[in-house]
Amino acid sequence: MTPRGLAAVFALIFPLTAAAGETAVKDDCRYAEGEAAIAPCRAALEADRGDLESGFKLAWALLGHNRESDGIAIFRQLAEEHPEDRRTHFNLAGALASVSAYTDAKAPIARALDLAAMELEIQKLAAAIYLNTKDYAQAHEMHLKLAGAGLRTSMFDLAEDYALGRGVRYDQAEARRWYQAAAEAGHVGAMTVLAAKLESGAFGDPRDPAGAAYWRQQAADAARGLPGWD
Repeated sequence: MTPRGLAAVFALIFPLTAAAGETAVKDDCRYAEGEAAIAPCRAALEADRGDLESGFKLAWALLGHNRESDGIAIFRQLAEEHPEDRRTHFNLAGALASVSAYTDAKAPIARALDLAAMELEIQKLAAAIYLNTKDYAQAHEMHLKLAGAGLRTSMFDLAEDYALGRGVRYDQAEARRWYQAAAEAGHVGAMTVLAAKLESGAFGDPRDPAGAAYWRQQAADAARGLPGWD
């Protein structure tokens, strides 16, 4: 075979070999667990900077094994390299929140919201970050969206906003409405708070001992895991 012919054969073989090797490296990362994922996922990311799944797994593995700074550095780099991918900013914000760096998490979660404003997981993380940075108006905005989507924990948070004047004006009627909605959706904390407030007349209405007794019983039944409650 001529040198030119050999070159043509090698040109066909080498890309296939490289692709197969890259796939094997990614598989090593995909199937590794815990700390054992760090080395293969690092290798997979170095082989392909666009392999976000390997990058995310590497960063979370580092975070989960007391290498928080290294994990967050990976997330920062991925967000810089892929600024239009909402997942990079969401993961960076989540990593920062996981080490209570809530103020630092505000910029990446804001960017994630810019890219995917209606995504519930992003809204839930944003609500937590805003609450922990005392940005109550922003947290209230997230609670409104999440409660409207039917999330009972967010219904409870929304009730607390109105009851405490947290990011919104005090409004005991709205507080009662959302405590009731959360309780009816199965939120045990809302049942307990609603019972106490009905007992004391905290909503500005007359005391309602019967209503309080009803919700105390519902909370007790839910806590015991009786059918009908999740």
